[in-house]
Amino acid sequence: MTMANLDLFLVIMLAYFGFVGPLLARREMATLRRNIATAAPAARLGLYNRTMIFEWALTAVFLGGWLILGRSPADLGLRLGMAGWQWIALAVCVVATLQFVLSSHRASRDPEELGGVRAQLGSLAPMMPHSAAELRRFTWLSITAGICEEILYRGLLMTALAAVTGLWPAVVLSSVVFGIGHAYQGPGGILRTGLVGLVMALVVVFTGSLLTAMVMHAVLDIVQGRLIRAAVNRPLVESPA
Repeated sequence: MTMANLDLFLVIMLAYFGFVGPLLARREMATLRRNIATAAPAARLGLYNRTMIFEWALTAVFLGGWLILGRSPADLGLRLGMAGWQWIALAVCVVATLQFVLSSHRASRDPEELGGVRAQLGSLAPMMPHSAAELRRFTWLSITAGICEEILYRGLLMTALAAVTGLWPAVVLSSVVFGIGHAYQGPGGILRTGLVGLVMALVVVFTGSLLTAMVMHAVLDIVQGRLIRAAVNRPLVESPA
């Protein structure tokens, strides 16, 4: 891949993930809210299905372009081999993920914690799973996001940026773009997802493997979906006068 081709590939990715993608996501959220307001059946299931199909197709297009231009999946960190301190980094990731899973499980059994989760949802509540069927589909959506978003943002985008800006600016910039990609969640959502993107980028850097970030991303989304489903189905309790 020549630098000219890499630069063009990077420009296309930045244009899509920094502008086109956020606009499409905002339109999807507006459609979901209209469907829910009119009691359209399976509104969330439809959103989950469309999102999964779109993310797999988008990943195939960009990853295909990467391969056509002469780069390999190994360039993106799609490998298992680790050495030395990378195993320590992997152990830290495993411990942190288990801690998140356990704390979420405890929160799901605590009415006060669930109330706090519900209060924090805000405009995100309509897109989160409410029923058992929605939760099952959301689980597949979480796996899709874990694989596709890590390939797109921490694989393709961060690697292409690193060739131009160097590693650490690429870590920061790819995380900013990841946050912008979630602009439909509002300013707070941009900040939260940007920080999550930064954590995932650091996971890739320190473990040397995109696969670690994929698994972490999927697990965190699955666990969060289960916690939020418990929160949105928690009966509202009136405070005593």
